[in-house]
Amino acid sequence: FVTNIMTMMGLAVGIDYCLFILSRYREERDSGVDKIQAISNTGSTAGRAVMFSGFTVVFAILGVFIIPEKTFHAFGVGTVLVVFVAVLAGITLLPAIIGLLGDKVNSFEVPKILTLSLYFIGFFIVVFTVGLGPVLLIVSGIVLLLLIIISIIKKKPPSGVTNPDSGTNQGGFWNTITLQVMKRPYVSMIIASGILIFLSYFYFDLEEGTSGISVLPDEEPVKIGFELLNEKFGFGQDAPTLIAVAADTSSEKISQSLTNLEKGISDYSGMNPPQLTIYDEVSYAEFLASIPGDPNGQDAVNSIKYLRNTLIPNAFEGVDPDEYTIYVGGSTAEIVDSVESVNESFPYVIGLVLLLSLLLLLFAFRSVTIPVASIVMNLLSVGASYGLLVLVFQKGFMIDIFGFEQVDQIEFWLPLFMFTILFGLSMDYHVFMLSRIKENFDETKSANESVAFGLRTTASIITGAALIMVAVFGGFALGDITFFQSMGFGLGAAVLIDATIVRSILVPSVMKILGESAWYLPSWLNWLPNISIEGNVKK
Repeated sequence: FVTNIMTMMGLAVGIDYCLFILSRYREERDSGVDKIQAISNTGSTAGRAVMFSGFTVVFAILGVFIIPEKTFHAFGVGTVLVVFVAVLAGITLLPAIIGLLGDKVNSFEVPKILTLSLYFIGFFIVVFTVGLGPVLLIVSGIVLLLLIIISIIKKKPPSGVTNPDSGTNQGGFWNTITLQVMKRPYVSMIIASGILIFLSYFYFDLEEGTSGISVLPDEEPVKIGFELLNEKFGFGQDAPTLIAVAADTSSEKISQSLTNLEKGISDYSGMNPPQLTIYDEVSYAEFLASIPGDPNGQDAVNSIKYLRNTLIPNAFEGVDPDEYTIYVGGSTAEIVDSVESVNESFPYVIGLVLLLSLLLLLFAFRSVTIPVASIVMNLLSVGASYGLLVLVFQKGFMIDIFGFEQVDQIEFWLPLFMFTILFGLSMDYHVFMLSRIKENFDETKSANESVAFGLRTTASIITGAALIMVAVFGGFALGDITFFQSMGFGLGAAVLIDATIVRSILVPSVMKILGESAWYLPSWLNWLPNISIEGNVKK
């Protein structure tokens, strides 16, 4: 599993960082700067932004080391390593390759009209023949392959002269969007925030657990056999709940309590009648009770909670707690304990990630307003992705259209996993965009013009990078196993929301409202070093 996550993150951030650096190099060349100077300018601007973006992702991942689960530690180490390698390759290997290839990196062009035509043709073929669902992702992959082949055939003229379609051009789709948003900043902010808050609301209906046999397709032989055993014998998997009691079993009070517990479990519909074994010679007793249905399902989890919180206290009512010790074990109890462990650590993870991100942005942009605003916007983005995950997979909203399987609960590790990944990636995009805004603000001292410039020059590349990430994450959603579907869909949808609603509407509207106060730094913080992510370029 960790190797899969490393592959996913390596492809996602590696391609993103390469796009950021290459887009800045092309912009420098299109403005007439010679090749060597363009590489130098790119390294001192986009290269720095990539390095700090990598730091934000790493800082977000560091939060998982708080959790006392070895799986999260392995995931953290693997992700940090792959991000470190991606950053290192982006600021060293990529400039060297650009130096060797020069303007040949722009030798091929993707025809936009043909791109849209092929996509819609493939889309409607699937709609009218197979139907909507994950197959659309496969079609998108085929279209992408065709575009690559066509791009190799159709070459683009070398760069080095001013390009009227470059990112600095005053027109274009993204510039129009930015201007419209900044004309009505309060309305835009309220609409964007309202959408994100509405989606975040569904997070409060989140049910956490883990998926067992229910995640497998209905036609799988193992699932058919499980359901047959469950129907005939009352349980489909030999995973009984173990209740271990350390007490003086020869005592009348303890003996009566054991009898009460046996009767309580037998009368409870969530568990099958238990098998009680008493060992008087070692003052020990144990119950073995199987759970009907999927032992990893939500009903089984609720049964363990009811056993611990109601049945056991009722059975041992009136007995001094010092006279007995009870442990509830088994695979279902392990899930309950893991969920509680992760939930207890979650606030500390959030606090650490927010603190590290706040400090990094404070040092990077020498502003107290930017870090706070960035954190709030990124939290809204993550919250919306949580709500969308619950809305689709738990509540079944449009689940047939997506072609996924509905579940009773979301994997308990997924919210924390998504938080660390998405918060890091959101800050990743944020740093890249803000570095361009700050660069222009230092030159022009115009807050409005700087916001328009920053979004105009980064929106298309951020959206393109986000679509690549959606394709990478969407690969996990192609499988038949539900928790891979939920992970791929959740990450892909979150990145798409962040790159569109947040970056295109919320960020420019908030920056417009803040104006020059966005770069406010109190005098008592003037001791902070001027790291200058945006660098100093020589035109």
